[in-house]
Amino acid sequence: MLSHTNEDILKQEKNGIIERHEKVEKKKSRRRIILVSVLSVLLSCAIIFTCVNLKPATIDYGTSDVYSQADMDSAINQIKDTFSQWEGCKLYSISYTDDGLCERELDYCNTLADDGVVYDQCIVFRTSFRSPIFGGGAWNANFKYDWSWYLARTNNGEWELLTWGMP
Repeated sequence: MLSHTNEDILKQEKNGIIERHEKVEKKKSRRRIILVSVLSVLLSCAIIFTCVNLKPATIDYGTSDVYSQADMDSAINQIKDTFSQWEGCKLYSISYTDDGLCERELDYCNTLADDGVVYDQCIVFRTSFRSPIFGGGAWNANFKYDWSWYLARTNNGEWELLTWGMP
């Protein structure tokens, strides 16, 4: 009878040791999960802040004898409005090209016009921007693009955004 009691005691001690060990391991496991989760969040934030420039886009009005800053701002606002619809993209800069290019591209803009519309002014800007960090759709992941934007108008009216893309 005594040996049976010793076996029971040893079995209880063994089970107690196993239970304490399991509790310790569960605590260690939870700590590891929490630590990995926190480190993942911190790493993700670091990547995002490294890849995404938080500064507003710079605007270079260049020099123009044809267009005022108000003319350019009106066109730039249309570019920004279109760009704002591109989720995950970050606009770095918008730059006016030059009067000569705008004059030369007027014929091209008129090829894009609706029937019966004849533009008398064309304005061309270049933009620099980054695509979404993880890409998506037609975007390459975290890729820097430099695009041209063509706008035209008649009789000093409102600018019409005609096309944009690779220069």
